[in-house]
Amino acid sequence: MKPYQRAHWFWIVMLLLTLSSYLLAESVDSGLMMMFAVLAISLFKGIVIIRNFMMLRRVSIIWKMVMYSWLCAVILVIAITTILTLEGFFN
Repeated sequence: MKPYQRAHWFWIVMLLLTLSSYLLAESVDSGLMMMFAVLAISLFKGIVIIRNFMMLRRVSIIWKMVMYSWLCAVILVIAITTILTLEGFFN
């Protein structure tokens, strides 16, 4: 498969994942399961972006760890904030 064909397939997968997370968030009553599903989709999308669209597939492990750590930190902060909000911590 040629590089531009591969990029097109990843782009189509990203569009479908974005659509599925939107539909999931809009159709299901907001709760922890919905939040975890949307965050899991976002985590997968972030990994695809880091590996394929940022061209970090062939760089040293340090750069990969920096980017994956940042992605996990953002997902974790969103999850903790959502859990605290649903539990009424900020009220």
